[in-house]
Amino acid sequence: MIHEIDFASSLSVVAWRSYESGNSDGAKALYKRALRVLQRSKKKNDVDIAAVLLRLGCVLENNREFAEAGQCFQRACDLLTNRTGEKRIHRLKVRALYHMGRIRRIQGIAAEAESLLKQAVDYAEENLGSHDLECALAMNQLGMYWRNIGQYHQAKVLYYRALRILETKLGAEHQKVASLYHNLSDLEYARGRYKKGEPFARRAVLIRMKMLGPEHPDLAHDLAMLANLLQAQRKFDEAEKLYYRALSLIQSRYAVDHYEAAIYLFSLATLHVARGEYQQAEWLFWQALTIKEKKLGPNHTDCAQTALKLAELYRAQKKYEEAQLLCHRALVIYEKILEPNHPQLVYCRRNYEQLRASA
Repeated sequence: MIHEIDFASSLSVVAWRSYESGNSDGAKALYKRALRVLQRSKKKNDVDIAAVLLRLGCVLENNREFAEAGQCFQRACDLLTNRTGEKRIHRLKVRALYHMGRIRRIQGIAAEAESLLKQAVDYAEENLGSHDLECALAMNQLGMYWRNIGQYHQAKVLYYRALRILETKLGAEHQKVASLYHNLSDLEYARGRYKKGEPFARRAVLIRMKMLGPEHPDLAHDLAMLANLLQAQRKFDEAEKLYYRALSLIQSRYAVDHYEAAIYLFSLATLHVARGEYQQAEWLFWQALTIKEKKLGPNHTDCAQTALKLAELYRAQKKYEEAQLLCHRALVIYEKILEPNHPQLVYCRRNYEQLRASA
């Protein structure tokens, strides 16, 4: 008779394969089943439970189920808090900290995100060494936090430190190395240095394509980043082809209304706006908004962002009534979620007041 622990381990292996093949719902169900098996086992081990919680949290995060993902990462952190000893425990603890920090960053809880990500790096350096793989991954996550709050120099330093470790440990052509080049290109995009970011983005695409093949959906994210940089340089034709290729990769593997499809539809809409092709842009923005509302609910900030872009598009066409309705829709969402002085809320409120004045 198969032992409960071995059965849970087998479930986890199948869950990961399901996740890798694009079946995230199947993976989620299998990881939850593995957790139930481990938790009722007479020989249950908190470390094994934490490991499954971390995998389940990653699947939930990929599904943008951030609240539940955060709960998984927090539970893993709690289970590992007082555990010491073997390196496996240290590695799991680092992962729990930086995944938890990543979720807090996505949720906009900046102070908690910074604290958790710094803890992850410090703990990794102290217990695994400053050249360990987990230390590099924690540095990458902290670098992403610095980039998001505009601390570009700190982000660059951490990205390059992480890149050196990853290339040494894994070789120059590995998916994690591709992710660092992606982040470096994104950093240059954020700094407005689009031409400088382009080689990093092309490097990420080449590595990912070599490792996974030209039809893998993970390639879509890198293609879209390269397209962003090209669009910013007004290389619209190449950018458009890359956006559509990214969109095709996601829709052919998952579904036409996958959340990531909405991201690329939104990007395509902004490209058509830049060309002055407002009718095509309007259709694409509405497609993106429909998917986001279905996947995230109508009161998510991503929905507000798309509604606001539609409002700006209608305003450019002097369709002030439609613009005002959409801008108000975005404003209501932002006022529920963002701090009163958040730049996006301030910008949206100013637009709405201007639209009301011109009505």
